[in-house]
Amino acid sequence: MAPKYEGGPDFGGTFTMNPQKVYLTDMEYQDMVEKIKEAL
Repeated sequence: MAPKYEGGPDFGGTFTMNPQKVYLTDMEYQDMVEKIKEAL
């Protein structure tokens, strides 16, 4: 369990391992999809 405190980060939400979100471009997502398909 990970304690959360009222008013603290992520209170009232789900636990986040890496709070800094990373957004990929459409091209990067497409490249990732192609690599996954090749691995299947």
